[in-house]
Amino acid sequence: MPPLPTRNGWFGEVDPGVTPDQTALGWGADHVIRLLHEAAARDQPFFLRWDPKEPHLPNLLPEPFASLVAPAAVPPSPSFPDPLFGKPYIQRQQVRTWGLEGWGWQDWAPIVARYLGEVALGHTHYEGDPNQYAAWPWTAANCGDIDICGCRRPQSYYREIVFGAPGKVACFVATPVPEGRTEVVHGWGWHNEWPSWTWPGEEGKPLTVRVYSSCPQVRLLLNSTAEAIYGIDLQGNCTFANQACLRILGYQDIGQLLGKNMHDLSHHSYPNGTPMAVKDCRIYQSFREGKGVQVDDEVLWKADGSSFAVEYFSYPQIVAGVVYNPVADKWSVSSDMDVNYMVVAEGM
Repeated sequence: MPPLPTRNGWFGEVDPGVTPDQTALGWGADHVIRLLHEAAARDQPFFLRWDPKEPHLPNLLPEPFASLVAPAAVPPSPSFPDPLFGKPYIQRQQVRTWGLEGWGWQDWAPIVARYLGEVALGHTHYEGDPNQYAAWPWTAANCGDIDICGCRRPQSYYREIVFGAPGKVACFVATPVPEGRTEVVHGWGWHNEWPSWTWPGEEGKPLTVRVYSSCPQVRLLLNSTAEAIYGIDLQGNCTFANQACLRILGYQDIGQLLGKNMHDLSHHSYPNGTPMAVKDCRIYQSFREGKGVQVDDEVLWKADGSSFAVEYFSYPQIVAGVVYNPVADKWSVSSDMDVNYMVVAEGM
């Protein structure tokens, strides 16, 4: 262990036993900088993660957040005081380096209270606001993956995808920004967005939707569209359906369709009632052959057993020569046809 350093209050940054470039933090920073320069010279995508051992020093909070919690109201930690027996050497060294030997809870309470004042760290605010800390109702920092109720935040889904989760799609709707204001997101924060499609008072106005996905392409299909839309996987089982689809096919709940074979439910017979084999189904042929198809001479069958004339369009998504799932496109129906709308689709 290096010699006892000269004391410098809480920070204690002067340590005659170890120079800054000899510390693990300094050594790691030098290597990170070198790797960043090398990656920039290659002009290619790269990923670099660095987990420094040393914790950062206390944040300097602005008022009124620094005084948000009274030190006298902070009870001692159950593990205080911790002798650090059996723990990494660096922790004992930091106690000496930062001059914390002999500290009682009366010394720690103001530090802990300031950290509790960080509860609003990382919230989204608008340009012109004084800082990145928010007042009520923000009661928890917005920098982590899990909120105070144990639910995943949007950044958790984003990081999951960045770190390689295959086939994931997550989408969120940004809180509408007041007219004339600009949203500001700090390094500790994230966009103010939610897994919701509706905002009271914003009907008919454009909203920002952010989609995080490892898929090569994403298509958004909304319930508000007039067209009926359902999706199937390569086995023909339903993966999603919008409200128009449920209404036209005569179902009350999405659970009545999810996982069900859509050919068996709604495309099993020709207009005259003759059974249609799956091998003859043009939807099936579409993704089996990797070719799009548009059909206007068939019917779909409703939950009550009745049928209706329909025009549908289906084509497969092909990535690197591999057929994935049918996807949707928009189309128009000629004015001389009395048919309903139906899209056979699959979100990627």
